[in-house]
This record gives sequence, C-alpha cells and structure tokens, in this order.
Amino acid sequence: MSLKVTLYKRTDYFSSPEADNSDEINKLLDSKERSHKLEGMKKLIAMICKGQDVSKSFPAVVKNVIVKDTEVKKLVYIYLVHYAEVEPDSALLSINNFQKDLNDQNQLIRAQALRVMSSIRVKVITQIILLAIQKCVNDSSAYVRKAAAHAICKVFSLDPDTRDSLIEILQTLLNDRMPMVLGSAVSAFSEVCPERFDLIHPHFRKLCKMLADTDEWGQVAILNMMTRYGRDQFMDPDRKKEKKPKTPKPPKQGSDSDSDWSDEDDEDDDFFGIPQLDPDHRMLLNAVSPLLQSRNPSVVLAVTTLYFYLAPRMEAVKVAKSLSRLARSDRETSFVVLSTVASMAATRPKMFAPFVTDYFVDSVDPSYSRQLKLEILTYVANESNINKILREFNSYIHSDDKAFVASTIKAITRCAINIEEVTETCIHGLMAHLTHPNETVVAESVIALKKLLQLGSVEHTHIVGQLAKILDRLEDPSARASVTWVIGEYCEKVPLLAPDVFRVLAKGFVDEHDQVKLQILTLGAKLYLSNPEQTHLIFQYVLNLCKYDRNYDIRDRARLIRGTIYTDTLPAMRAHGKRLMFATKQPPEMERPSEERARFALGSLSHVVNHVVSGYDPIPDFPEERPDPSVRDTFVGPGADGAAGHASSPYGMAVGGEDAFYSDDESGSWTGSESGSWSGSESGSWTGSQSGSWSGSDDDGSGSWSSSEGEEEDQVPQAAAPTQSESSAISAPVPAPAATTSADLLGGLESLSIGETPVAVTAATVTAPVAAFAPSAAPLTAEPMPFIEDPLPGSADAAGASVVLAPVEHESQPLLSEVVGGGLSAEYKFVRRPSSYGEDKCTVKLTLVNHSANPLTNIDLDDSVSLSEVVGFPVIPQLQPGARTTVTVALSFESLSLPIQMAFTHSDAGPFKCHPLPPLLAEALNPFPVSAEKFEQLQAQLGGMNEETKSFSLPQAKLWEVAQVVVQNANVHVVSSDVDAGRFRFAGRTKLAEHPVLISIQVADLNSGAASLRLNSEDTILIARLGAALVRALSE
Repeated sequence: MSLKVTLYKRTDYFSSPEADNSDEINKLLDSKERSHKLEGMKKLIAMICKGQDVSKSFPAVVKNVIVKDTEVKKLVYIYLVHYAEVEPDSALLSINNFQKDLNDQNQLIRAQALRVMSSIRVKVITQIILLAIQKCVNDSSAYVRKAAAHAICKVFSLDPDTRDSLIEILQTLLNDRMPMVLGSAVSAFSEVCPERFDLIHPHFRKLCKMLADTDEWGQVAILNMMTRYGRDQFMDPDRKKEKKPKTPKPPKQGSDSDSDWSDEDDEDDDFFGIPQLDPDHRMLLNAVSPLLQSRNPSVVLAVTTLYFYLAPRMEAVKVAKSLSRLARSDRETSFVVLSTVASMAATRPKMFAPFVTDYFVDSVDPSYSRQLKLEILTYVANESNINKILREFNSYIHSDDKAFVASTIKAITRCAINIEEVTETCIHGLMAHLTHPNETVVAESVIALKKLLQLGSVEHTHIVGQLAKILDRLEDPSARASVTWVIGEYCEKVPLLAPDVFRVLAKGFVDEHDQVKLQILTLGAKLYLSNPEQTHLIFQYVLNLCKYDRNYDIRDRARLIRGTIYTDTLPAMRAHGKRLMFATKQPPEMERPSEERARFALGSLSHVVNHVVSGYDPIPDFPEERPDPSVRDTFVGPGADGAAGHASSPYGMAVGGEDAFYSDDESGSWTGSESGSWSGSESGSWTGSQSGSWSGSDDDGSGSWSSSEGEEEDQVPQAAAPTQSESSAISAPVPAPAATTSADLLGGLESLSIGETPVAVTAATVTAPVAAFAPSAAPLTAEPMPFIEDPLPGSADAAGASVVLAPVEHESQPLLSEVVGGGLSAEYKFVRRPSSYGEDKCTVKLTLVNHSANPLTNIDLDDSVSLSEVVGFPVIPQLQPGARTTVTVALSFESLSLPIQMAFTHSDAGPFKCHPLPPLLAEALNPFPVSAEKFEQLQAQLGGMNEETKSFSLPQAKLWEVAQVVVQNANVHVVSSDVDAGRFRFAGRTKLAEHPVLISIQVADLNSGAASLRLNSEDTILIARLGAALVRALSE
C-alpha cells in the first residue's frame, strides 16, 4: 500500500490546516522512506511552534532515534527535548541510543543527545547523565561543551546531592578558553555554587579579557556573577581614606630609594578622598565598559548594574547615556529600564541630569512608563533645569488622561518641595489651575496647595481666600477636605472668612463625605478655641450631629473633642486645648516611590515586581578589610601557561625534553649569531655584535655596559655603573639556556612526530634564530632572521619544488608620544618569531627614544601593567638624550577584541599612559605542520558552523603570490601550493586554545580569477575576521 505524501512549502506548515492531521503524521513517521519521516517531523515541529500539544506522537517519534539520517535525527531530538520531561518513562526506552549518539561524528547530534538525556526528569539515571556530562566536557567541539554546561543546571535541579561532582566538572569547564563555553560555564556556576568564588579566582582575568568575545547571554551571566564577585572581593571605591604619615617603601630595581614613598602614587586620589582601585578592580571596569554599546538591552542593563555597585560615583556617570538610549526601546524593555533609572536617580540624581529631555513623556507612552518618567524628572530636577521641566509639566496638564494629569500635579508638588527656589512659582502656577475646567486638575491643585502651604515660605492670606471661594464648586471629597483643613489651620489669619465658611459647611454637614466631616469637626474645634463668640453655637450643633453619625470614627472624634475641649470638667485640659489643636505641623517630605524598590538588586525580577521572588540573591556588602589580591595571580613567571620548566617549539612540542633547553644550574651561557652571548654564575656577562656588552659581578656589586660604535639602530647608550640591585636585574633574571648551538637545540628532535606524520627535523626546520629564544630580561636588540618555510611532506608545488617565502615584516606603530611621555617616545612592531615565554605569546619589539635634553633614568613599566600580559621588560637604568634602545617583550592577548594598555615610568615620574596596543590578527596563530591527508581529515571534522566560505576574484598577477600573501596575513604553515591546479592549503593553530585553523583556496578559473576561500576552525570569530582580511589582501 503506497502512502500519499503532500509536500508543503516552508510557510504552509504553519498556515495549512491539513498539516495538523495527527493520523497522517504518525503514518509518515512509521514509513521507511527518509523523505516521509522528514516531512512528518517538520509538521510536528510546526505544530509545536503554534502551541499545539503533540505529545500523543511521542511513541512514534522516539522510535526514529535510530534513524541514520542527520536531518531527521536533528528534528527528532528537538521534539524529544521538548517532551522528555512530560514522557520520561517513554524516553528511558531509548537511553541506549542517546548514549551511542554521544559518539556521533556530528557535533550537533552529540549535543542534542546530551540535551535529551539531561531533560529526562528521572532521578534513577542521574549517574548515567553525570557520566555523559563528564565525557562531553572533554569533547573537541565547543558546542558540545556548551551543551554540557547547560546540562549541569538540569542535573543539579533534579538531584542537588550531586553538587560535589558537578563542581569538579565545573572546574574543567572554567578552564576552557572558548568564549562560547565560558558564558554557559559561568551560568552553571551561578546555579550550582554561586558562593564558591575560589573557583573564579584563577580565571578572573581570563573572563575579563574574553568577555567581549562571549555570546550576549553568556555576557549577561558573567556580568551578573562579576557584580557579586566584585562586591565580595574588592573594597568600596567611594570609601573615605584616612591620611597616614609617609612611610618609605622598598626601592624598585634601578631606582633611588630616597625618592620612593608609600603614598606618592595615591597623591591625586587622596586629594579627592578616594582610595586607589585594585588593579583587578580597574581591569574589570575597563573590560565591561565597551559592552555599553551592545545591541542587547540585557547586556547593557547588566553593565549598568555592575557600574552602579562597583564603580566610583564619578565614573558611574557614563552608564546614563546608554540607559537613556534603551529608554526609547519597546514597551517591555522600556519599563524595566525606566524602573532601573528611577531607582538609580533616587540616590544619584546628577547622573541623569544631562539627559533630562530623554525622559520627557511621549504621547504614545503607556501609563506605567508615564508614571516612571514623571518620577525620574522629579529626581533629576535641579536649579538649572527646573524651568524646562516645569514648562513640560504644564503641557501635560492639558492631557485628556485624568490619571496622568493628577500624577503631573503631584510631580510639580514634589519639585516644589525639593527645590525651595521654585516653591513660590509652583504655588502661583497651581493657583492658576484652580479655575481649570477639568475638575481633576482643580482637585489635585487644591491638594497640592495644602502640602505646599505647610512649608511656610509664602504668605497664606490670599491663598486661603482663593481656596474658600472655590469650595462651593468642589465635588471631590479629598479636595473639599483639603480646603477645610487649610481654613482651619490658618483661621487666625482670616478671622472674618473662617466663621462664615464653617457656617456654610455645618449647614450641609449631613450630606458631606466622611473625610470632609472629620475636617469640619476639626475646623469647628479650632474656631471654638480662637473665636468662641461667633462659633460656639454652631460648634455645639456639629457635635450633636456627630453624636448620631453612622461612622464610628466621626462619633469617637466628637466624643474626644467634647470631653477635652468643649467641657468644664477638665479645666486643665481645656487650657492646653489651643496648643493641642494648633500644634506645629511637620513640613511634607518629598515622595520617593522607588525607594522601596531600591532594596532589591537592580535588574533583578524582584526589583521589577517590587517583592521577593524565588531564587533572589541579594547584592552582598563590600568587605571591611581588603581581601588578598594574590589569589588571582596565576602567572608564575617565564614559561607559565604550560611552558614552565622547558622550552617549546613553534608548534607546541617540547624541545629536547624538560632539561635540554633550560638548565637548573645557576651558571649558564647563551650565544646568538646576530644577537650576542650571555653567560653567568654568580657573575655574568652579555655581549652582542650589534648592541654592545655588559659584564657584572655580584661580589662587589659592580658592572659595566659598553655600546658598539657606529650602530644607529638598536643601540643601548653608555650608562653609569649600575648598582647591585641593577646588576641583579640584568645579569640573570631567568634560568639561562644551556644549549649553545643549533645542533644542541635540536637534540631529541630526531623522532619528533606531529599529528600522524613523522617529521624529519633538520637545522633548516628552525624558522627563527636562536636569539629568539633568549630571555628578554636583558635589553636584547637583535633583528629577526628571515623566515623561510621548510616544507613538510606535501608542502611543495606541482613541480615538487620547495615553497620559499620572503621574510615577513610588520610596520612599526606609535605607542607613546614624547609630548605625553615626558620626553620619552615608544614604537612597537610585531616580530614573527617564537617567544621563549610560551607559544601563546606574541613577540613584540619596543623602540624607546629619549627626545628630552636630560638623561632619562629607571625606565620601567608601570605597576598597573599585568605580568600576565607583558613579560620580559627590563628596567633600563639610563637613556641619554637623543639615544634609542630596543627591547623585545612577550605579549599575551586573551582576546582579539581587547588591546593591552601599557604605561611607562621614568625619572621618578609617571605613569605615562600609552596608546592601546591592539592584537595583530596575523600573529594570532602559530604554524601547524600537518600532512595533506591529516589536513583533509581535520577539514572533514570541522564542518557546519565551524566553516566559513567566501568567494572573490583573484588578479592573475597574484596567482604566484598566493602563498606569500596568506603567510603575510596569517602565521600559518604551507601544506601545499599547487599553482597549476590553483589549489593552496595552509594550517595553523590559535595561540591560546590551540584550535586548528585550516585555510584552503581554490581558483576555479585561472583566466577569470574566480576563486573561493574556505576556513575551518572552532574559533568562529577568528575565521570570520581572518576570512575578510584574506579576501581583501588577495583581491587587491
């Protein structure tokens, strides 16, 4: 029997009623045809999207888990994730298939299998899910590791007893270097163990630097966690600091100890009474600041919350502009943002004063947004902008929305109470509204005048008279009660008017509202005490009416007044009756509706709904004592990050074993063909053919430096004999290299294998001079040798000739101007050579020039520069006028988006801040020698979302320069270069995570130049930027 299948277009799945036939769908799912199953699953997913319950098809769907087709399996897993919690018993039947799919070649299938397993809410299989998570956290795909992080939260909610096991898995995920994984890992951390900040300490700086590359929801998770981390680990930036006597601190290497004082660097901060921020505290603020430009409102709101709770008040102002931008978003977003702004403006009104016009009410604003905007305007009102705000309020009064008009008049009242200079102006404006045709405007104006009269800053007589005239046409009970209270409070100032008003009110007492009756009774008591001749009988009449009133409050009030004032039995009480009734009233305070909401953390759900919700975690207070900042110091010196104790080849392989490159002996020597030589025990010497020589001894603390004649570039000027501390800084800062020749360096490399292809290493394999491995603690000045690729198997063109490339040179860029640097200028240039401090670092040459007329002494990096970012900069004792010196340092970039901020100090002055030093995309990789077969295997594995393809037109003249152009723009290995076939392949690895980056170029038509570029890597951000750069370079 044949099955008739109706194929729909993409939109017909949602619009056609025939697509919702459950019986037909089940038949499609039971079919053996791949197309039928795919069609049935598409219809099911469409029904789920329309909100329909399709759980009846669960048995038919779960049978298709064993289907080999990838497209069908993806849809099956989407369905199972949705209904696994509803049908846990049926899902358990396929648990073995889920476990098998954890080994599938497709990363999406592996991730979906884990998602389904973690969605099965059956406590019995918790240990099986844990094993699956432990397997997936070590998966080669970042997408699968991200899914493992999400699964941790599900397992913890299912079985909280697994907390200890989940924390161990979290430690592995926090060690990940992929931004895609870190956001989910931090989200899992906040769910499982939000108080375990000891897990965050070693990763704090990495999270700060990689924050910009994380996905938006990962950024929100990291920012929320960092807010609580900062409140727990950093001191209050606005705390007042007590002055302490100057105490000397240990001198720096190469500095004069007599000029160093402990509070010298904090002089400017002490002037403002604000302490200097912890360097990590400052790093966090600098890292999150660019995210204020994010397109995601949640990210901007999270940054705002972090700045509000962690930044100094003078710096927190920068978030006001971003919040003002978000206030113009859709209604839901605008409400959350305005609630946050109202709470912030209640305590820090000056933040939003420059953006007051952004909070003017629009005609299309909903009522809840209007109320919040009015509240914000009353907070930010000051002497400079109050006139503009009052004019805006006057325009709101003409609105047809009565509730909005009433809120506007209340806002005017709050402004008048808050700013004394405009109180009289506001009163005159409200008096003008007493004749308004809108009864709501008149009533609210009367209530507002009552509050403002209590301030006592204006004459009351004419205002009381105006209020008495409109009493007859007022119908609002609150307004009539307010006028009655005002006349009674100031009855002595209007002795002729008050008795007459009391007579009129007593005449209609029975028909008045209870609120008005109470005020009439109070008015009669005050007039009886101040003018008994005219009001005695009327007051007695009112008391008799109150005696039989239905409201017990009125009866009780009348009984109290009759027993204390209108009686002869208590003469002492009656004598003090006037003091009782005419007691001084406290002036009204400015209403702050957002004060109650401010007790909750900004941006939280509890803050929005104004009550505690489940899972709310309050913001902790700042610590009283400074926590130990060394817990975040993960850098242990040269060779950190996996390179400690041994050198590394450019391709991540250990050179000659642990002891073949560096020696633990205190004495050692180093030589270089173009750079020089170093040797030392307790005394040491360094000589260079291009730079000069230095020798010194620790026995007598003496040493000398000599510079070669006739060398203009890379010249270190002659300096005075360094002190003992200076000699120690130059002589042996790191363990000395033991190898002295290229042959020694190559010891143990004969059997080196990379990937699956054995590589025969010869002297030609070394692609950088031996000088490149020299520690940079001494002012090395050698130029890099030409970089020549020695091809591995497959690294040859069609004719079998080796690919020989020209040296790669990068242009020098300005780093510090002599105007800013106090006479010291600096330039930097990336150098393509391996760094002795680890293959995750970039080698950069710094050229320093003294433009001043005096020698510059003790040139050093400022203490604010992290040692994990810049390694190998020595203290330069002295730099003569007009002289220059070159220093090679190692830089570690945690992200392609964040530059390194450096600052120099010299001659006991500074710091002199440099331009931000951005990472160079071309040096973000290391060469990755692989065979052609291994290249194809890796390329097949890195498909789907890990692939980037671009088409471009290659000029015919550049056909022979493709390899040179690619290597110039990316530090990669040439796998193959076949010009005749128009096929080029390159391989590299990212410096940090060591993810393979594969580049292949195929020229389809050698005549027209039509070509395609294909890049494969787990680092999708890098290949996207690299692809654009390569297309631009190859198309020019």
